[in-house]
Amino acid sequence: MPITMIEPIAQSILDELTNNLPAKIATLQPGFVPVMPMPVPTEYVYGHSDFLVGFPVVQIDPVRLNPANDDLRWQDHRKTVEVGLFVSDPLRANLARLLDRYARCILETLHERRKAGAFYTAGFDLGFKDDSIDYGTTYPQGGQFVRALFLPMHATRRDVEAA
Repeated sequence: MPITMIEPIAQSILDELTNNLPAKIATLQPGFVPVMPMPVPTEYVYGHSDFLVGFPVVQIDPVRLNPANDDLRWQDHRKTVEVGLFVSDPLRANLARLLDRYARCILETLHERRKAGAFYTAGFDLGFKDDSIDYGTTYPQGGQFVRALFLPMHATRRDVEAA
């Protein structure tokens, strides 16, 4: 059996968010008070980049493989990823509100897609880790303020792999 790394998992998560997050944002955004613009993400990317030019951006970043032994097949480890979200706004005070709202949209989208079996065909179960959600530092960029949030998740094999 070939070694499975994080890229197929990240791509599956990106595909589900690309196809379903805009509808979730459109559904939830009118209920948020105070009302603020929540554009759909301009980009969905795999891997880390220090040069984001449009906002918001959803980024899937590989974090860790935890092998239980030297065998790197699925049943022997958990794959950990972070779903990063980067937002910008001219008012610094709006960033935490925007991050919370987008995080809710992302988590609800992935949870609903998981319940619908979306990740089953990719052969893994997506879990939302018990780790803390990391709100990044706010920094100025191009006349606006930018801040990120990172949602830790893990993927585990759904079935037993043949040796």
